[in-house]
Amino acid sequence: MLVKKESGAPEMQMSQNAPKRRPTVVMIMTLILLVVLPVAYFLFSGNNPFNNKEAKTERQPTLVTVAPSTVMDMPVRIKAIAHVEPMQTVAVRTRVDGEVTQVLFKEGDYVQQGTPLFQIDSRPFLDKVKQGQAALIQGNAEVKQAEAEMATGVAELRRQQANLESDQAKETYARNQWSRYSDLVKQGAVSRDQEEQVRSNASSMVAMLKGDRASLDNQKAVIQADQAKIDSAKARLSSLKVSLDNAKLELSYCLVRSPIEGRTGKLQVHQGDMVKQHSDTPLVVINQVKPIYVTFSIPEKELQEVVAQNARQILPVDILTSSDSKPIKGELSFLDNTVEPTTGMISLKAKVPNLDGGLWPGQYVTAFLYLRTIHNAVVVPTQAIQIGQKGQYLFVVKPDMTADLRYVKVDHHHGGKTVIAEGLQAGETVVLDGQMQLLPGSPVAIAKDPAAQAQVDKESR
Repeated sequence: MLVKKESGAPEMQMSQNAPKRRPTVVMIMTLILLVVLPVAYFLFSGNNPFNNKEAKTERQPTLVTVAPSTVMDMPVRIKAIAHVEPMQTVAVRTRVDGEVTQVLFKEGDYVQQGTPLFQIDSRPFLDKVKQGQAALIQGNAEVKQAEAEMATGVAELRRQQANLESDQAKETYARNQWSRYSDLVKQGAVSRDQEEQVRSNASSMVAMLKGDRASLDNQKAVIQADQAKIDSAKARLSSLKVSLDNAKLELSYCLVRSPIEGRTGKLQVHQGDMVKQHSDTPLVVINQVKPIYVTFSIPEKELQEVVAQNARQILPVDILTSSDSKPIKGELSFLDNTVEPTTGMISLKAKVPNLDGGLWPGQYVTAFLYLRTIHNAVVVPTQAIQIGQKGQYLFVVKPDMTADLRYVKVDHHHGGKTVIAEGLQAGETVVLDGQMQLLPGSPVAIAKDPAAQAQVDKESR
């Protein structure tokens, strides 16, 4: 209660009821002790599981799926995404101008070399052939006529040569007679008139012989002219033959045939269209697909082994069109001579017979280039391999059912299996699933799912 001092200022004073609050404080302190002491006893006594070392070491086993490491022969193959290309592509064009009168195939047909594809109006070219044939007949007649004239001239030349020879003999006899009569005149055995007659006869024979030689030279000139006429007729005949052959060739071009065996593409012209031999638009495009090329690239680091193995043997290539398809067999046929500097890749080609036509130009497929075989390799399923800071590792289940971490050296991957070069022995059990929850020494329990384990066992075989 407030009381006033003598000075009159108010002052706070304890009331007579104040001592009655001490039992309340005592009760609060007692309650605190009752709570704290049991907790302290629980924390520091041996019954605390957090202080029990055995409780710290006891862990529940991690459920995992496993598979044994096996020994087998493993092929070394390079996998690559590949592109299918035709062996060759031909754009079929016309060699003559004209109207397309027939289309002799359907788009997409597989055609053989020489198969008729288009018929172009052949009537103008047939007329040219007929004209050429008529001109050739005339040319043959001209040659024969010239040869006949030549034969007549040769016969006349031979007659004149025979006549000349006869006249030469007569001329010789006449000169000899004249010489003899000249001697007889001197001796008085014959008269001067007789000698003069013989001399005149000899002179006449000399003149006749001179005329024979002139006629012979003239006949030779005639024969030369006849020979020139024959040569000209034969040259013209040869030209007519060439023209006829060209006309026949153009006529044959009216039937457009396939230059290669392959599959036809989309028609670019149809019946009734006019076509020209120098047009940029082809009539149709044909791709040779039996055999066919599969082009792919491999990293530069694989090049050395590929070159070495390719020098020893023809390297087989398996082609897969999908994950569940049957491999299509081929062989390496081309290795480019330059590594692409921007990508570090080198281009290769595989030649595939493609007898069933399963591969199509432009198709993307998966190619496996076979290099060699690793014999008696230690193999595990690829899913067992993990990658850590120190490299590749896996977990091995020891006989005491604890996990053992093993760093391994991997040689090659193929078909969901991995070849282990170092760090693992054949027959050891490796963990396939559940590795993320394992530590070295962790207890493990093998999954009892029959279906899952059967699949694991199938993949490991």
